Amino acid sequence: MNSDSRKNIWIKLCLLAIDAVMILASAVLASLLLSGSVSERFITIAVFTALCNLVLLVCLKFYRYKLLKSSIELSLYSFIAFASVCFFGAIIFIVSPINTKSDVSFLIVYQVFAFLAVLGYRVLYIVANRYLGKKKGRQYPTTLVYGAGEIGNTL
Repeated sequence: MNSDSRKNIWIKLCLLAIDAVMILASAVLASLLLSGSVSERFITIAVFTALCNLVLLVCLKFYRYKLLKSSIELSLYSFIAFASVCFFGAIIFIVSPINTKSDVSFLIVYQVFAFLAVLGYRVLYIVANRYLGKKKGRQYPTTLVYGAGEIGNTL
């Protein structure tokens, strides 16, 4: 294994860890918003659903994209993962005999916060890097190729 592939693995693991922290922070925020305290039941739900979210993100190849080359496709993959966990989790809670209405509302609020947090820090990083960072060595102005998708990034 060469140094570039090791570096890529470390970067992907770091992104996965940051995502896990952002997802769990969203759970704490949602718990505080809904119940006024950090509920042990909500945190248990959050840990389980966070693992499901991260597994789905990995399965959808969410981490294969470079952070600066993110696109609408990345947002779509993220939405699919979070919406799937939210949908199936809500169905499980509705069918469950030990269901409380607060579980379903917590799950929905928490998944929305987690989705926004995971995409939000990526967008902030991209904006900060593109507009605050100095790009040296460019001979040509930046060009937008509308409708080219991922191929437009390589141009």
